[in-house]
Amino acid sequence: MSGETVFAGLKMDERTASAPVIIVSADATKGRIRELLASGAHDYITKPLVIKDFLEAVDNALADHA
Repeated sequence: MSGETVFAGLKMDERTASAPVIIVSADATKGRIRELLASGAHDYITKPLVIKDFLEAVDNALADHA
């Protein structure tokens, strides 16, 4: 199952629809990033993963979701 399918399923399920989702992908194209952010992703981080950036995104998602 693709990450996009998982993301769509999370958004469709009322139990997880409001959970913040951070996309981690090797696809760094601006169009793809805009598309997934517009569809409800809280943040989009490109690979290779920079741990500092990832932890900052998690902190922001948790703060915004609280």
